[in-house]
Amino acid sequence: MSLWVYFIAAMLLPQSLESAKEELRTKCPPGRFGPRCMYQCHCKGTNSCSLDTGSCASGECARGYVGDGCQNVNLAFNANTSSKNLVDSNATSCQTEGLQSQHWLDLREKLWLRRFTIVVTESLKDNKGAQVFIQVTNSSDTKPEWMTSSNARITWSGNGEVDIFLEYAVQGRYLWIRGSNLLFCEVYVFGGRNVALYRPTAQSSTLEKFTSSLAVDGVTSQRFADNSCSHTKGASGPNKFKEIFKERVSWWRVNLTSRHVISRIVIYSRLGYEERLRWFHLRAGSLDPASLLTVYQSPDKRPPSILDILPVTPMSLAVLQVDLYGRGRILTLCEVQLFGECPDMTYGPSCNNTCDCADPEEVCDSFSGSCLSGQADREDDKESESDSLLTGIVVGVILVVAFLILGLFIALWLRRRNNKRNDKTEESTTTTDLPSQDDDTYEVVETTHNSQGDVILRDVSTGNGNSTSARPSFRQKFNSLTLCGANSTKKKTDARKKGGMRSRKGGPMPLPPRVTASDVYDDANSSGGACAGGDGSGEMYEVLGDREYESPYTVFKPAVYNNTL
Repeated sequence: MSLWVYFIAAMLLPQSLESAKEELRTKCPPGRFGPRCMYQCHCKGTNSCSLDTGSCASGECARGYVGDGCQNVNLAFNANTSSKNLVDSNATSCQTEGLQSQHWLDLREKLWLRRFTIVVTESLKDNKGAQVFIQVTNSSDTKPEWMTSSNARITWSGNGEVDIFLEYAVQGRYLWIRGSNLLFCEVYVFGGRNVALYRPTAQSSTLEKFTSSLAVDGVTSQRFADNSCSHTKGASGPNKFKEIFKERVSWWRVNLTSRHVISRIVIYSRLGYEERLRWFHLRAGSLDPASLLTVYQSPDKRPPSILDILPVTPMSLAVLQVDLYGRGRILTLCEVQLFGECPDMTYGPSCNNTCDCADPEEVCDSFSGSCLSGQADREDDKESESDSLLTGIVVGVILVVAFLILGLFIALWLRRRNNKRNDKTEESTTTTDLPSQDDDTYEVVETTHNSQGDVILRDVSTGNGNSTSARPSFRQKFNSLTLCGANSTKKKTDARKKGGMRSRKGGPMPLPPRVTASDVYDDANSSGGACAGGDGSGEMYEVLGDREYESPYTVFKPAVYNNTL
């Protein structure tokens, strides 16, 4: 039987998996996609995208975004530049002012930079000799960081794009491109993904409905009325003096679930209340709260409403916490963005997938795992993390159901086998004497052991066993076993409430479906009482299991027969 269960489970598994996937997709709210709907769509002109990959139907990302699934921020968007066509997020609006020997971009602030894509015109894709380098300032005294084959992977994609991936991140603000006969269409500077989006959060306390998750909901509105800011209680309301002593530190925390390399942190505070973030601390570390270390401390002055923090070096962290020291201080955060990537050679929502590029030295895309050198031949169809998760859930549910069904069949089989054994057991009859009694009229009885092991006593001393004069004496002799007396009425009433069996006369039998040896009743319908003989019928009943015995048979358990009689 179990083989059939596993066969059915195997047949239903593909359908169950596809149904689970479809349900997961359709449950994502508009503008979100991916496993657990943890990514935001960034398509040009619409908030919808592929529910699996985030790709856009038009093939174009929204302005300011670039890369697989349009998940990377384009730092070059609207940067100061020698040619506006280079930073308008439109790869088809190529430079038209003629060939030049130099182009430059000013990113407006110093940032950690590692990856760039330059789109050139198709007619000049074979043009070689151009040099790209980065400077922190535009001063000639600053040593530039050249991008060469020794410190960068430079790849020609074949569709007019040159991809540059540095061996390590460098700080810079200015991007220079020098050469002869330069004619470009677009420059993309990858700024990482917002890996804090929709991640688990917590905070020290919560004011009304302003939960910690509102700081990672993807809405950067700084107006409190838009209900998109987290808010701790602090010291406010009628009990504010009491509340002051409750929180020594107000804190907010985001859990990335695994380590990511963070190169930039952006905090949006509530408009008009920027001073609440004076002298706050950022602590970062692993999933263990004891590992958190201070990585940033703001100055004791009013910060800007949008705080852009560049760490000293890109840092690996799984948890980031914002701390406000001081009793009763209120912490309000409208959005917290952590821009970064998975550690090298890993990718995926939790960075637990390993890159599988044809070139084993290539660092794959942190979001999708795609490789410029192509995927390795040994694993063409790598199962995504969401598929693995769904497969595990579906297989687990099916196995649980299969074991439950198997257990039910085993229980039914054992019950049927026991019933067959009981039916085959032959009843044996013997004659014995009861122990000596004061009244020896009923010392001789016939005992029968039924298939359940119970003892049936049959009165044989008077022949037919139906003597009306003898029965009251018999019942009186074993008064404690026949429920005669003050408690008999109540017990019979309770038995009727239990829905006992019916006697041969058709009336309700005052016994529960299963009774003990002391539950023996007199069914003599007489005003004289249960033990007075009544109308002479003298019928006595005791029920064991689903069997019914009528006088002159009275059923007792062996223990009662041996120890009492």
